[in-house]
Amino acid sequence: MGKINLHEEDFCLWCEQQAKIIESLAIKDLDKKNLAEEIRDMGENRARELESCLCILFMHLLKWKYQPSK
Repeated sequence: MGKINLHEEDFCLWCEQQAKIIESLAIKDLDKKNLAEEIRDMGENRARELESCLCILFMHLLKWKYQPSK
């Protein structure tokens, strides 16, 4: 079985690492600060979306168990 890369294993951590790499670049015209922040925000948004979906799933499972008629 092949090695899972960080992008697949922990997307939020991967985003943070990529943002740091972008910040360290010496490209003159790159808006490093805002670009890095956007990448961080994308990772955080993805984590919040996952948390929201899990909450909804758990609520449905609890309703299914304790209110099977609904």
